[in-house]
Amino acid sequence: MLILPALPILRFSLVLELEKNMPVSHFPEATIRGGLGYYLRGETCLFKDLPCARCAMQKSCLYALLFDPPKVEHIGLLESKWPIPKPWTMFARYSKGMVDLEITFFGNHLSKLHPFVKALSALGEQGIGAHESRFRICEMSEPISFLLNEIEFPRANHVGVNIYSPMALRQNGSLIRHWDTLVFASTLLRRIYLLSVHQNVEIPKTWDYLLLLDEFKSVISRENLNNETRTRTSTRQRAKLQYNGFSGFVDLQNVSENVCQLLSAGAVIGVGKNTAFGFGQYDLILDKE
Repeated sequence: MLILPALPILRFSLVLELEKNMPVSHFPEATIRGGLGYYLRGETCLFKDLPCARCAMQKSCLYALLFDPPKVEHIGLLESKWPIPKPWTMFARYSKGMVDLEITFFGNHLSKLHPFVKALSALGEQGIGAHESRFRICEMSEPISFLLNEIEFPRANHVGVNIYSPMALRQNGSLIRHWDTLVFASTLLRRIYLLSVHQNVEIPKTWDYLLLLDEFKSVISRENLNNETRTRTSTRQRAKLQYNGFSGFVDLQNVSENVCQLLSAGAVIGVGKNTAFGFGQYDLILDKE
């Protein structure tokens, strides 16, 4: 059986009650995330004119942790060319004046939990988005801590992948608008590896990227997908930015045990670009036959 890296994961959920039932935006993850970054940079940064990479506080600052994490000194040349993965994701559901947030931290960041919730609460008092929507945190779940190599996974030859938030995959630098099993697998394997390395988690000696990728070559897929576009306004870039992806259902057959385990890991960490904005979230559905 495949041994995954022992990447620490902290997951919790929050319920935000919006003032006067005013929606945050059509892309709440981006609006809340952007507002939180703007708040932390403006209210808690001691050296606002200094880039995070040159700041002595980078390894202890909540803003740097969430939005500009430090590079790992011992990372290899090939890995250094890939973007540093953000050590958290945020997924939101909006309904009747309430926003359900699911937050996932990667790494040993339990000490950052209280400052994060406190900053989000202060942001709610200020208001966010074009309508300056105010909110309060009315509910918070008990945080759950676990390791990536401890997750349970199905042992089935036939599984479904229910992609419920846009998944953005790239091939040779270009966005693809359809499911490609090998591109998905390559993206998933790289994300697991980079998250682990940047959180100083040892990669198991049995980890072999090419052999694991080969296991996906025999998988047979059938898709029913829709393309999606989400737009956000970037305060820093002073522009409207578009984020594209696809969602829907992918039926996978001839799935090995290792592939099932990797698919289950991807359901926890998200796959593809813009995972910090809630992209690439999916559930696994077992064949009931």
